[in-house]
Amino acid sequence: MMTLSQHLESTGETQSAFAARVGVQQGTISKLVRQQITPSFKLAQKIEAATSGNVAVSSWVLSFTTNSEFSHVKSQDNDAA
Repeated sequence: MMTLSQHLESTGETQSAFAARVGVQQGTISKLVRQQITPSFKLAQKIEAATSGNVAVSSWVLSFTTNSEFSHVKSQDNDAA
């Protein structure tokens, strides 16, 4: 399994070309590569398909758990339980 950044680097595909293949803007791919955003589940599935499984949906899970914004939400959910 590899990151989107690693995949693009290894294939030589541009962010613009990849964005067109998965139906988003190049800026979205740039933010994903820089880990500024996390894709929706649907986009993560498209990325997995477009990379022949090299960038798996599960590769984005760590981003959810380490992002402080999401950790805060998770903490609130635990408090309600």
